Amino acid sequence: MPSGLANWEVHRSCSARLLWCPGEFGVDASFHTAEWHAARIAALTTERMSWEDWKKKQKDEAMAAEAQVRHSRQKWWHGAQ
Repeated sequence: MPSGLANWEVHRSCSARLLWCPGEFGVDASFHTAEWHAARIAALTTERMSWEDWKKKQKDEAMAAEAQVRHSRQKWWHGAQ
């Protein structure tokens, strides 16, 4: 524990609250706020793409990036001659 902390100090990190008691051990009394739970439930209930669709999207993006690099190299090569 860093020195200079008061006996009990509340630290807020993201959505968790941590209570620390400097001394022998820190006491972790963290919990998630109601807002965090609401956001988590909203994230879990939203429509997501399937694994297959995601992999296809990744492959398509990689192929597009590769084509762009190839195009810029050809452009450079023809401009250098």
